[in-house]
Amino acid sequence: MLDDTFLPALIFGLLGLMIGSFLNVVIYRLPIMFALHWGLEFETQPSHLQNTTSSTPSPFNLAVPASACPQCGNTLKWWHNIPLLSYVLLKGQCFFCKTPVSLRYPLVELSTSLLYLACFFMYGWSLTAVAWAGFCTIVVVAAGIDWDTQILPDILTLPLVWAGLVLSNLKIIEVPIENSVWGAVLGYMVLWTVFWLFKLITGKEGMGYGDFKFLAAFGAWMGPLAIIPILLLSCTAGALIGITLRIKGNLEQNQAIAFGPYLAVAALIMCLGSNTIYTFLHFQ
Repeated sequence: MLDDTFLPALIFGLLGLMIGSFLNVVIYRLPIMFALHWGLEFETQPSHLQNTTSSTPSPFNLAVPASACPQCGNTLKWWHNIPLLSYVLLKGQCFFCKTPVSLRYPLVELSTSLLYLACFFMYGWSLTAVAWAGFCTIVVVAAGIDWDTQILPDILTLPLVWAGLVLSNLKIIEVPIENSVWGAVLGYMVLWTVFWLFKLITGKEGMGYGDFKFLAAFGAWMGPLAIIPILLLSCTAGALIGITLRIKGNLEQNQAIAFGPYLAVAALIMCLGSNTIYTFLHFQ
């Protein structure tokens, strides 16, 4: 049976690589577009988000200008942007100035490809697989942007909530509509409650509203029973990484860290990781 699935699996994997390459563009450019629209300056964020209103060319969107090295400004050739392969051939460096290219670029491409393959091996050549691939796409983008900016944009989280509810109602995903609705409600209310309890006790805000909507989206796609495991996994991962960063001196006391990436990893493990290996073996 593996021979029968090789071609569609290859298509899903290659599609994931190509879309992953584009997701790197989205993660990089969407916060800059927000900054330009709102007149914001990301003073404490990575260098490409600092002084955006004064250093960004016009027009600037997901399509233009053409991709260029942020260090030397040279426009990249098409063969500089082949997913994974270009990173290997160029030895992880800019072709022009030899500045190291962040490892995140190939990791996003590879991760997206593997997630697409997981969707295929779980749901086959179906609309359900396409729906879950779309879910993975938005989750990867949102996690990447939150990692850089500590912002989970409504333009990503809210459509993800509604998509889960609609696809559940259409029976394209396997969660019954009543579970989808209550999953969204519980996902939002749990973190909303934690937020206000923490604020009442400490006088500080422990997380952003985007986290509420992100978890609500996961509830809409996976139902209420997924909420607590996602929270446990994400809190454990966040605590371990936070402690590691503190020990290494990369995290100052009371310095905030983005929670969205940990929610994202936990959600992807919940919706895909538990069954993918078994389903892959079954396909063989």
